[in-house]
Amino acid sequence: ERACRREFPRCDLLVMAAAVSDFRPPKMSRGKLPRAGRLRLDLEKTPDILAGLARIKKTQQVVGFCLETRDWLKRARRKLQRKKLDGIVANYLSKTQRPFGPGRTTMALVDSDGKARVLRQRPKAELARAILRWAVQIRCRDYGLSGRKKKYKKR
Repeated sequence: ERACRREFPRCDLLVMAAAVSDFRPPKMSRGKLPRAGRLRLDLEKTPDILAGLARIKKTQQVVGFCLETRDWLKRARRKLQRKKLDGIVANYLSKTQRPFGPGRTTMALVDSDGKARVLRQRPKAELARAILRWAVQIRCRDYGLSGRKKKYKKR
C-alpha cells in the first residue's frame, strides 16, 4: 500500500489485479499455535488499496479487477461506481467457469458508463492483450496522449 501511494502521483494509468485476500488475522502469532483444543479464527478486512488510490486520483485513470459468483455484471458495475474506477475487468466464477490457471475463460470489460464488453471463452493471452488495449483506450478517451483533459463540444 505504501509503495502504491508513493508511486501513484507519477502514473497516468493504473491497472491493479484483484486483492490477494479481502481478510486477514488481526494479529500474527510469533510461533506455531499448539494443536490442543479448539481454535477460533477472527478476521479483519484488509485495506482496499485500489479504492483508496481512486479516491485521490487527479488526472490518472484507474482500472481494477473483480471476481464474482453471481450477478457478475451487476456487481461489477456497482463496484466500479463505489470505488470510483474508470474501468473494471469482471471475472465470473462458477462450477463450470474457472478463471484461474491455464485454458480459456470468460470475462467482461466494464467502462465508467457501465457498458460491458463480454469476451467469452478466450485464451488467457488474448484476454491479456484485450485488457491492455482497452485500458489504454480508457486513458486516451479522456486525456489523449498529451495528458491534458480533452474538451468535448456539446451536440
